[in-house]
Amino acid sequence: MTAGMAYEGLNQAGHTEKDLIVILNDNEMSISANVGAFSSFISRKMSGKRFTNLKKRLENFLKSGSRAG
Repeated sequence: MTAGMAYEGLNQAGHTEKDLIVILNDNEMSISANVGAFSSFISRKMSGKRFTNLKKRLENFLKSGSRAG
């Protein structure tokens, strides 16, 4: 999310009052350190208990499903 057009699109989508799914792909190829409110928000969400518990449960589910096949 480095280009202004991405933020403009999100801003415009917020005015439509419709549900929206945004998929963020972190390819870990940042040239410099991540800064800003959006980066801080995502970092907090991904390191929180709710997300880490969900991630562990999903990993366990996928591991158990792969053994059954």
